[in-house]
Amino acid sequence: MKYFIVLTWFFATLSFISCSERIYINKSKNEIENFIKINKKDPTISKFINNKDTLAYIMDYESGPLELYFLFDSLSLCEKEVLKIYCSHCAEEYLNLIKEDKKYKFKKLNNVYYFSKYDKYTMMRVSENEDLEICKKIILERKHWDKPYYENMEARAREYEKGL
Repeated sequence: MKYFIVLTWFFATLSFISCSERIYINKSKNEIENFIKINKKDPTISKFINNKDTLAYIMDYESGPLELYFLFDSLSLCEKEVLKIYCSHCAEEYLNLIKEDKKYKFKKLNNVYYFSKYDKYTMMRVSENEDLEICKKIILERKHWDKPYYENMEARAREYEKGL
């Protein structure tokens, strides 16, 4: 029962954080910053960082922390979003919500890389077990790549999968 309550609180907070938005790529720093300011009174927030090109939002739950990092380009638009989730069940649930996003419509290349049908420059990378404590690290990023970059990434993904 305690586990259920913790999960319910975790998903309620994630839903509130994201409202209908789960992906902040190409959002302005001000948009994300204003949203974080609205939620700064959330008792689970343990750390908030606001630098010129970075926003970080670290929350503590009984099931483990949730870390959100937003990196911005020279125009103050989000070019990279990193989620570190320390609860395996929570990570799977949230990953599924992102994969099922109706706007971005991610297409799976393999177990690591996904590409958006909405924005060809938006990619999602999912990694596991880089750090023994992290269940999943979900990285969403905007890149301007060409065919050689894509092919190189595909080769790296195959190498990664061989190591699993």
